[in-house]
Amino acid sequence: MARVPKLWNAVDGVLDNNNWGQILVDYLGVEHAADGTHSALSVVATGSTTSRTLANRFAEVRNVQDFGAVGNGTANDTAALQAAFNLAVSSGTPVYLPEGTYRITSSLTLDGTSATQRIHVFGDGPHASVILNQAGASNPTLNLLGTSGLATFVGSIFENFRIDGDASFVNNAVYLQNVTWTTFRNLVLTPNGHGMTLDNTTIINRFENVDVWPTGYTNVGSTLLVNRDGFRLTGSGAKDRNAFKNCSVYSGRFGVWSEATALVGTVFDGFVPVTTWIPGGTYDGRSSAIGASTLTDTAQAWTVNALADFLVTIVSGTGNGQTRRIVSNTATILTVTPPWDTADTPVALAYYQISGAGMAFFGGGSPVIRD
Repeated sequence: MARVPKLWNAVDGVLDNNNWGQILVDYLGVEHAADGTHSALSVVATGSTTSRTLANRFAEVRNVQDFGAVGNGTANDTAALQAAFNLAVSSGTPVYLPEGTYRITSSLTLDGTSATQRIHVFGDGPHASVILNQAGASNPTLNLLGTSGLATFVGSIFENFRIDGDASFVNNAVYLQNVTWTTFRNLVLTPNGHGMTLDNTTIINRFENVDVWPTGYTNVGSTLLVNRDGFRLTGSGAKDRNAFKNCSVYSGRFGVWSEATALVGTVFDGFVPVTTWIPGGTYDGRSSAIGASTLTDTAQAWTVNALADFLVTIVSGTGNGQTRRIVSNTATILTVTPPWDTADTPVALAYYQISGAGMAFFGGGSPVIRD
């Protein structure tokens, strides 16, 4: 093996006088890469038997800082993180997020629409490794796109980091479309939007110890709860056999909002949903007219469709206790589904209240819920 030149010493009696030049040439040529770095240096791990180059050893994990990520909360680390993700997918190696705050200005996208992809992303913990999304509205932090019928992202894992949003924009922390067999664990999501959206055929996934603060680490006014749910199950296709274990949602509109018609085998185990939100002011009042699927309050001046997906409950008088989903609204009229119960139709001047809820399953799917 090539080596560095040695001076004579009393221990081994080695003397390389007059041979230093050749010895250095041999050393640089064998132990260094062509660029003079030590990436070609081979080492044997303690207790093992086979030497491997440092380049191969370091490539076992893709550290985002090796791709130029800074992690100081101000540098734009989008390109570095995306490059690390892309190489990790193609090589089958994990991605490491060292302690730091990694600011991004566009979504980090994993496109599995044409081929199966697998990735393992991990950090030093939710309060150490942070991805800060400043991408603007409608740009989820993690954007996983698959194809129905194709087993995309099988075996992928995302764990031990946090996703923060920007108060100026409404975004998903994680958007999943046709994703299967993927695990999310030990995450904190503060996206200023939905925590996780499961769209189309997203099945057989596991969510464990995921804490979601849709509005950030604050309790906010009612208007800021619009489009801020913990877990949102939407779109066509099944949401079967997804497991939610020891997850929590705080300071949001709904802990779980679902329009899925199929939730076969989906389990919520030890799930702590958001406490039902009971606002005041313009979010409760007394109706001036009731239709088959409408409630009118001429004293209001609601923002058009700002109340879509909230719940409205009759809290006194005829129809007391009926709760309906708001599908749209004008400045003074709520349109609800399903229609009011014809056997106990609310009447004008009924008092109502608009709110979110812990869990709401509008599509008819029936998951298993355990304490």
